[in-house]
Amino acid sequence: MRLSFLSLLALGLCACGVHGVRAPVTGGRNATAGCYQLSFGPWVPAFPPSANLGSLTPPSPLQLRASGDVTPRWAFLGAGFNSLPGSWELRGTDSLIVTWDAGEMGVEMRLTPVADSLAGYANLVFWHMGGSDPAPLATVSMVPVPCA
Repeated sequence: MRLSFLSLLALGLCACGVHGVRAPVTGGRNATAGCYQLSFGPWVPAFPPSANLGSLTPPSPLQLRASGDVTPRWAFLGAGFNSLPGSWELRGTDSLIVTWDAGEMGVEMRLTPVADSLAGYANLVFWHMGGSDPAPLATVSMVPVPCA
């Protein structure tokens, strides 16, 4: 049986195309671990200048390590405070939660897969005390990139 050149080419493309695709979140923890370019929208409502905050945007690119850590740390709080450690976890088969924890409060991003990226929102959360109402929110997206 003789196969045509086009048949062999199509077979080769199909065989090569399915193995290199990374599926963050739906592909599990190992497929989610890696580096991402972050796009972060403005906080709504905006933080007042008196809040004395550091960087209102997380570092980018960021790395979700297989251990559950996020690097680099985020200097969210103002001068005199350490940068915040980050962690990540999968919730079910459709959600990624990335958290930077400052003890009493933190920033939490909730993302879901959308085509070849992740999209969702970030919000300021207070673990043990009441916070502002409404809590500031920002839209966020993450696109997989090669780790440097």
